[in-house]
Amino acid sequence: MAAVSDGDDVERELAPLDMSRVLKLCVLHDLGEAIHGNQPAIAQDADKNTQERLDLLTMLRTLVDGETRRRIDHGQ
Repeated sequence: MAAVSDGDDVERELAPLDMSRVLKLCVLHDLGEAIHGNQPAIAQDADKNTQERLDLLTMLRTLVDGETRRRIDHGQ
């Protein structure tokens, strides 16, 4: 059985990480699932990644200027 660690152990293990970057990655990951939701791993198919990317791009389009929007639309 795995040992349960206290908060100090977790904090010490995470200390080398750039927490700002970790949080950004978490938000981006969740944004990809915001429109169509999260699927359990056993229910995922090949289209899941494509759908998440399209959903993320749909959301990002509303947040950026015209030039960046054109780049998103053309997959650049």
